Amino acid sequence: RLGWEPLHATAVTTERGTAAFLGNSGAGKSTLAAAFVQSGARLVTDDMLILTRDGSRWLAQPGPPRIKLYREMAIRIFGADTVGIPMNAVTEKLIIPLDAGRAMAAPATAAALYILHEPGDDAAKDPMIQRLSPGRAFPALLAHTAAHYPSDADRLKRQLEFVGQLVTDVPVSALSYTRDAHALCRVRDG
Repeated sequence: RLGWEPLHATAVTTERGTAAFLGNSGAGKSTLAAAFVQSGARLVTDDMLILTRDGSRWLAQPGPPRIKLYREMAIRIFGADTVGIPMNAVTEKLIIPLDAGRAMAAPATAAALYILHEPGDDAAKDPMIQRLSPGRAFPALLAHTAAHYPSDADRLKRQLEFVGQLVTDVPVSALSYTRDAHALCRVRDG
């Protein structure tokens, strides 16, 4: 209703720029972002990313200063004294508040988008990053827009234009890695 097309993504800012991780629920967006935050990056937003155009660049708008993690991963990444609020009664996920040193309060220029490959038998031991052409990136990004089955013609047109411009302006890559706690550092470094 506000004219934005949110992406199902979590974004962090590092000294090399702002990266967003896109994927389905459970793909590891928040866990990967937490590994970055633990090593000094700052969270821009968790789970829902709004990108706004500012001239020739895209700005990742900051979300609430919190990250949602399963209790086991929260303890593994942030330590045993991690304090969080249970998300609901049916999950072990915690909502973990982040202080100003770990979360962005201002927009940050998007440097890259990474689409997380769903884990499977073919997952590589070492992280694999494959740059996607705009033609290959377009349907992948479209699949990770919020409400990606719009019935309103104007909304569909806006969504297609947004994704079309985004894939020409911001590098999009596929990211594949094994989903275990020890691999997070290798992925972050990659």
